Amino acid sequence: MPGVDGVLATPDILDDLVMLGALEEKVAVSSLDPAGPADAPFVTGNGLTSSTVRAVREARLDMAKLSLCIDLADARTAALLERAGRVVTEASQSGLRVLIEIISTRRGDPATEDDEAEALMRSVSIAAGLGGGSAASWLLLPAAGANVLAATTLPVLLRKTERDAANGAVGATAASAAHHGVCGRVVDASVLFPRDGDFLRSVGQAVSTVQRVKPR
Repeated sequence: MPGVDGVLATPDILDDLVMLGALEEKVAVSSLDPAGPADAPFVTGNGLTSSTVRAVREARLDMAKLSLCIDLADARTAALLERAGRVVTEASQSGLRVLIEIISTRRGDPATEDDEAEALMRSVSIAAGLGGGSAASWLLLPAAGANVLAATTLPVLLRKTERDAANGAVGATAASAAHHGVCGRVVDASVLFPRDGDFLRSVGQAVSTVQRVKPR
């Protein structure tokens, strides 16, 4: 589909796409994240159970993705940040780009994303400081205001869900996508499989809001 540059997936999906020859001239991003549904409470503090930096590098993929669930009231966050820092350092030293997905959580409800500007800016600052260097780091953020995007010099991809439209966030999302630091969008399954069944419209709407920029 025009405007769709690649895929972010777990190793099993990427293996299938490689065998089908579907990743030629596409950006391939492998997830390092914990196994389990996104709304499961144990996922926030779980170890990395998908791919590894070494495996992504050996497979000659373009980028590894790491979710960072930050809850400053949760004692597990310190260990999570330490683990994430090691991953960023390893990726940077091996020349692999790493996409850090920011998910701040409210205490007592790990499934609820706290997308308020203050929490996002704090999380962005924490993510940018992880590891031995940030030259290989990118950020994956929800639709955010200019103040949040101005809080980092790292390249940014915006997360796109079907809920954006349902919540009336299309205008805000388009404004975020126009920011000079935004390099593209990452859509989730709700966009690929919208309720009305028209995935071409759904994905096309996401693509239309971003001026495509080649990864640096």
